[in-house]
Amino acid sequence: MVISGFGIRLKRIEESDLELIRFWRNSEYVKQYMVFRDYISPEMQLAWFKRVNNQNNHYFLIIVENTPVGLANIKDIDVERKSGESGIFLSSPEFVDGDLGIRATIVLLDFAFNQLDLIQLHQTITEANQAAQNFNKHLGVQIVESDKGISKGILLKNNYFSKTNKIRKILNKYT
Repeated sequence: MVISGFGIRLKRIEESDLELIRFWRNSEYVKQYMVFRDYISPEMQLAWFKRVNNQNNHYFLIIVENTPVGLANIKDIDVERKSGESGIFLSSPEFVDGDLGIRATIVLLDFAFNQLDLIQLHQTITEANQAAQNFNKHLGVQIVESDKGISKGILLKNNYFSKTNKIRKILNKYT
């Protein structure tokens, strides 16, 4: 499965992508923003993939100009509640400058709300990641809990679409 928009492609991960993702997750740059910061072995990575490779989880490589630059996901989908949890990380600081993360996030969230028909997404964000905290406020995320350096937020579909009109107008240059 591939989802495209705003010059970004999101490609569903495959087993052949696991070593690249594991390399990213074990990097100090990515780990600093994660709740789970332990070293991830190849066996742990494969076990994780086998747990999440199903219809209730959508993990995507973020690809720009044929270069994988990060990971985006909608996970733990509850079909009855029409909810899930979203997340994204870029693999290196060189990809953070500019609007790459913004574009990938909008493509991911549009997929969640329009194609998966979800009405709310939960988010877990480390408080050390101030850029993500600020950006999520612009998306309409409401922080509902904050404890031990971790914020939990909820993004409602209607709030998201009303809050992202200006962002979409700016990103239309990529369509």
